[in-house]
Amino acid sequence: MENVPSHIDIGTISFYSSDLGYDITIHDYLKKLLSKLWEEGEGFSSKRPFGNGGWQLDLLMILIEKDIIIGVIDSDGYLESVSDEEEIKGMKIIADYIEKEL
Repeated sequence: MENVPSHIDIGTISFYSSDLGYDITIHDYLKKLLSKLWEEGEGFSSKRPFGNGGWQLDLLMILIEKDIIIGVIDSDGYLESVSDEEEIKGMKIIADYIEKEL
């Protein structure tokens, strides 16, 4: 995958999803998201698929924590800042993973 060190498989990175209430890998999170879309069809809420908004930023924060993209997470664990360029890079990394792995 472009921009990701070859020794890192982002799908295996595990994180705590506050929306789901448990640890999950990026791969399984994306599968769960796709399943939710399929189940809910036209009623799917892309803003709050698991109850809360900001789910895309949750994935970007994981990429920041793993030094895959550059950004700042504050002392409370929230995203403080990420440049537009790094956000675009992170979104592309996730999109490339979806394209190739799911």
